[in-house]
Amino acid sequence: MDTSKPFSLNVHHLDEQKRIISGTFECYLKKLWGDDYSPDSLAITEGRFDMHY
Repeated sequence: MDTSKPFSLNVHHLDEQKRIISGTFECYLKKLWGDDYSPDSLAITEGRFDMHY
């Protein structure tokens, strides 16, 4: 993640009994290694997560 750019993480639902968390996020990813054919960065603008914890 490129911490020099803005990022956000929003929790929309937290079920403590079922131990489920869900929400959305936005961030920029920065390439640190790899081939020369891939982009140098990637913007995630509508990321979503639903997970058990």
